Amino acid sequence: MRPLRFHCLRMLEWLAQLDEAMANARIRSLIAYRDRRAAAAQRYGAAADEICPPAEWDPRRWDRGQDPRSDTLERRP
Repeated sequence: MRPLRFHCLRMLEWLAQLDEAMANARIRSLIAYRDRRAAAAQRYGAAADEICPPAEWDPRRWDRGQDPRSDTLERRP
C-alpha cells in the first residue's frame, strides 16, 4: 500500500491541473467574448455609419453638448 503522502501529493497535482484547466477555459471564454463584441461593433458600426457618416461627426461639439442633431442640448435662458 502506498503511503498517505503519495496520495496527498497526487491530489495536489490533480488540483493544480484542474486549476490550470479552469484558468485556460476562462481565458478562452474571455477571448470568445472579446471576439463577439468586436464582431458586433463592426456590424452595428457599419449600420450607424449609414445613418450618420463619419464626415458629419464633430467630436468637439459633442464634448460641449452643442451638437444640433442631439436631443440633449443644454437649454440656456
